[in-house]
Amino acid sequence: MRKAFPVAVVILLAGCGDKPEPLFGDGGATDGDGDSDSDVDTEVDFDCSAIPPIPVSFTTITNVVSGEDFSFDDEGTLIGMAGGDLFKSTKTAGSTIWISGAGCASGLRTQPNGDVVCNGSDTLLHFDKETGTKTVAVTGLQYPNGIETDLDGFAYVSEQTAGKVTKINPDTGETWTIAEGLSSPNGLTFSPDSKTLYVGSFCGGMIYKIEFDATGQPGAATTFITASSPEGTAVGMTGCFDGMGVDACGNVYVCDYGIINVYRISPDGETIEIAADLSPPSSWIPNMQWGSGLGGWDDMNLYVADISGAVYEVDLGVPSKYRPYP
Repeated sequence: MRKAFPVAVVILLAGCGDKPEPLFGDGGATDGDGDSDSDVDTEVDFDCSAIPPIPVSFTTITNVVSGEDFSFDDEGTLIGMAGGDLFKSTKTAGSTIWISGAGCASGLRTQPNGDVVCNGSDTLLHFDKETGTKTVAVTGLQYPNGIETDLDGFAYVSEQTAGKVTKINPDTGETWTIAEGLSSPNGLTFSPDSKTLYVGSFCGGMIYKIEFDATGQPGAATTFITASSPEGTAVGMTGCFDGMGVDACGNVYVCDYGIINVYRISPDGETIEIAADLSPPSSWIPNMQWGSGLGGWDDMNLYVADISGAVYEVDLGVPSKYRPYP
């Protein structure tokens, strides 16, 4: 059985106020070797003309803990949340508590160095992968929900109540506003080249996109797709968009809370298809992750969280965009 780490807490003395915006991506939060995202080969070896047709079948994995969100580590385990604790689950042997009293409430991601970040009720929390030490990176967030990490280890958090996306250095607590004036921003995911950030609106009926220039500065948020478009209504979108992901070919995937479907959207936003219909058995699919390729978690399959704690293995047959970890 894995050890449940006691929670040693460190609070950084940085708040969430507005700060002068430097050149985004200039340096890294956790890379340690000076590499930035522009130094990394993000190509994934996959023939995008050979994507299998959708919708596809799925199987239910019940002996795991996923919760609101989850991620994978380099040991072949799934890291999920329940009751304020963080759990590690193997695909076949069940779950054990990793960190008791972690305080994660929503989004969770693994950083490039293997550490874990998650959203508390109004905080961004950081956990050392080796010791489990908990650091409160930022306080005062307004209903932090979705989360994404970039290749340099920075976290991007959707503040649903505030209607904005905030970039955070988990090591220093520095924050920058990426976009504001959004309708209930929720799920977040980057394009394969990390130049576009997609932001789903929870029951706002749209997915935004934020494009970054060559210096890493974000442009204004624009509309990527709407649920009320002919393409969206044709496949039954409700517009209550939750967790998101992007495959190696640049297709965008999103969980629709209102109809319990996972949708696939082409990179140009012109084609919307049902990738998997998970209703029944599910009543809420909050998030998704591609398998790590370790411990039986197939890196060609998409794993979708059920709020009950189960995970659905969707036989997608397409790999994720490049991920630095695991």
